[in-house]
Amino acid sequence: MSQHIEITRIFDAPRSLVYRAFTDPDEFAQWFGPVDCSVPRDSVEIDARTGVPGVAGTVRVHLRLEFHDDGRSKTRLELRQGPFATGQLGADTRSGWESSFTKLDALL
Repeated sequence: MSQHIEITRIFDAPRSLVYRAFTDPDEFAQWFGPVDCSVPRDSVEIDARTGVPGVAGTVRVHLRLEFHDDGRSKTRLELRQGPFATGQLGADTRSGWESSFTKLDALL
């Protein structure tokens, strides 16, 4: 049975700044990955487009991100990702996102 994860997170920053943190490779490299881990900037390429299909012969996992104004210069992020083949993989992915968001909070 496949599984999806859903995370809703409020960031204390305007939507434009949160969106840029996800789409600007320099910013993304600063916060993505669990706490105490880093992502080399030269390993990051971002091509943010709506509905891009996967590559044949690979495992396809969909990531949907929605950025909503939440008043008072805050942003509500709604994330949905999956399917995951196992519940453990979904749980590990959720944990990774939540750790990354701790770093993103500090950056914003």
